[in-house]
Amino acid sequence: MKINLRGVKYLSKVSIIISIYNVEKFLHRCINSVINQIYKNLEIILVDDGSTDKSSEICDYFQSIDNRIIVIHKKNGGLSSARNAGLKIASGEFVYFVDGDDYIDRNLISTIIPYFNLNNDICVFGFKKVDESNDLIQSVVFPKMRIFLHNEQELLKFIIEFVLKYHHGWEAWDRIYKMDIINKYNLNFYDNKEIFAEDLYFYICYIMHCKSIQIIDKCLYNYLLRDGSIMSQ
Repeated sequence: MKINLRGVKYLSKVSIIISIYNVEKFLHRCINSVINQIYKNLEIILVDDGSTDKSSEICDYFQSIDNRIIVIHKKNGGLSSARNAGLKIASGEFVYFVDGDDYIDRNLISTIIPYFNLNNDICVFGFKKVDESNDLIQSVVFPKMRIFLHNEQELLKFIIEFVLKYHHGWEAWDRIYKMDIINKYNLNFYDNKEIFAEDLYFYICYIMHCKSIQIIDKCLYNYLLRDGSIMSQ
């Protein structure tokens, strides 16, 4: 099915929440990949989660050069806390999460948003694992499909047979969400200091209120594998 980008409502704002903690080495690349998106109607929320390096200064610099950027400086509380802080002030119709040491393809938002014209509640895409030299380690591609959830039985089957078996991932950063669903059901990320799979928990809570899930077979996110990251630990 061909998606016509000309049908996109460019008045629809996308809130991009970037969670940041001591990633000064990678932060310029991350933020630049967001501000240089083809899709321009963005609200970019930089959440400095108590960084002790120069990440805070970098956030303030980018805020000074791009009026779409909002900076939150907060006491360190972990990844879930940072994302929740961004959600509290997000004003877009859609929301997307980025980790401060990763980066995204320039066409990510412009590729995904048109699928919401088909009344999808969430759109999922693949990602690339890269090293600190930006060399590709692995491409994770999910099969393209559209899934309809008409009742609780179909939802339960989808969670057991599809989600928990990782057929389309569950990371927060390889999918775009609708803010009205998040706001209506007061969804938040559970404290990642108490549970490991906070992304999975959030996703399951979210899809409980979904009728249509779109998965596309494109890799648009670049996930950095590095020493010192949460996943490496």
